[in-house]
Amino acid sequence: MPPKLIPHRWDMHALHALVTRDHKELVRVFTELKSLPASAVDTQVKTFGFGAPMQFHTFGFFDKTSPASSSTSATLFDHVVDGDTMLLLALRHYDPLCAAALIKQGASLHVANTCDENPLQVIFSAMAFFRLHPDDDTQELSKGDNRLLQQRAEYEEMFSVLRNELTAFYNNQKAEVERELRELYQQFAPDRLSKIPAQLEAYAYREKLLLESAKKKYKKYTL
Repeated sequence: MPPKLIPHRWDMHALHALVTRDHKELVRVFTELKSLPASAVDTQVKTFGFGAPMQFHTFGFFDKTSPASSSTSATLFDHVVDGDTMLLLALRHYDPLCAAALIKQGASLHVANTCDENPLQVIFSAMAFFRLHPDDDTQELSKGDNRLLQQRAEYEEMFSVLRNELTAFYNNQKAEVERELRELYQQFAPDRLSKIPAQLEAYAYREKLLLESAKKKYKKYTL
């Protein structure tokens, strides 16, 4: 039988479920504690320069980069950013099951931290990585990238739940890149305007890299 949940310690229960990667317990916190406001699932971490430097609602904790973190049992995550929601924490720590559980509990895709990261951007970046690294890709990858690939099925399930949101995000991003490319080429290289569709296709899921490369190439003409 699972332990009894204490309503006023919901923050502790939720973070413990998140740090132990227990998506079922995370769902239990937000379904059994009926008194929680709908906004609880989007509670943001606050950072302080005293005591436990991070606080989630009323629960203070450390991450591994925090001062004195090596001497405390309250070290919960590798890295936390001021303004992180539980969804951002789950995504940063490669936990698609907890992320999907939070989304199903109503977690916002748009609440950003102080680094201007929001969950939809992070999820799209993960999806782009998978699209650029098919199952038979054997190139050497970083530790973090390998952790992504090891959970491909779980991530793909999350992507399928957010298919409409991710498609809209990608379409908007491509449209913005195309608009900026057209403005750049019209000013500096009109002969390249007709090549934009082929360039965008060649740089699928890397359109921003194409734009940055073009900006760098033509920057010398603006000096």
